Amino acid sequence: MFLERIYERRKHTDLKENRAGLLMGMIPVLGFLIFGFVPIILGIVMSFFDFGDRTFFSDQTRFVGFTNYVNCFIIKGKQADPLKGMYFLETLITTVVMYISVPACIVLSLLVAFFLSKKIKGKTFFRTVFLLPFVCSSIAITFIWGRVFDTNLGILNQLLIHKLGMSPNKYQAYDWVGNHFYEVLFLINVWGGCGFNIILYTAALTNVNTSYYEAAQVDGANPFQIFFKITVPAISPTTFYLFITATIGALQTFPVPDMVGRFTTAKAGEVFGVLVHQRQLTVVGYMNSLLHNNIRTGVASAIAVMLSIIIGVVTIINFIGQKYWVNYD
Repeated sequence: MFLERIYERRKHTDLKENRAGLLMGMIPVLGFLIFGFVPIILGIVMSFFDFGDRTFFSDQTRFVGFTNYVNCFIIKGKQADPLKGMYFLETLITTVVMYISVPACIVLSLLVAFFLSKKIKGKTFFRTVFLLPFVCSSIAITFIWGRVFDTNLGILNQLLIHKLGMSPNKYQAYDWVGNHFYEVLFLINVWGGCGFNIILYTAALTNVNTSYYEAAQVDGANPFQIFFKITVPAISPTTFYLFITATIGALQTFPVPDMVGRFTTAKAGEVFGVLVHQRQLTVVGYMNSLLHNNIRTGVASAIAVMLSIIIGVVTIINFIGQKYWVNYD
């Protein structure tokens, strides 16, 4: 009788714990359904409609099928306003150019973390310095670098003209952002993106089995062989994680190019043989412009769907290719 009461009490307690666990587990699921799954389905549905001058379904809404997707690849005349044309291809090229900084940032972060993992003076100070850009917001970082490269009051131009004795008559204020837009973005992305990578690489390097290094030294391996044959494969899971997250972030980039473009007059130019009217306009920025400036909700939804597909395809390719270079042993 006593054991039966204990069993019934324990059974009742387990039931209450299961209910509590189920309720707590439903919170993130409901959050995803409301703020994730429903917007995804709604965005896909809206991409097949033309809303006229309205932002949502109304009496002006009409079904257009895949017309919004086709229009995204139609490039208007060279003198047209990019915000009034369908310039998805141009903004996609600009977004891909922004992605170039991802491999450079990963390589630089690995080298810095490797040297910071050694016994050097001021290691804590340098770690703090490299972490500061990660703590700051991307808007603040872009604003700081914009002041450095600004044409009129930029620190770099002020230094060249006043501190180095260059007269304004001989040296006109140079438009760094206008003439080297992508180079400036590359510098900002690398400088602002290395902090987080360095932290993860430092943790990964400390977890590498030291017996591998001892065995390699006994076999007569030099430092370069140890680094490329042992260190790099050992931390390849961390590299894979950083590469995936950085790729997704680069394809969704928007505030940094937009803020940098505010420090100069937009200049058109060819990238990969395609004329780009506004280089600071990425895919997400173009989508935002269509939503707020031209009320082309259907086209913006189609762009969002295509960008999601592109990110999904790139991620799947990376996951398939990881078996050739990622070592989980």
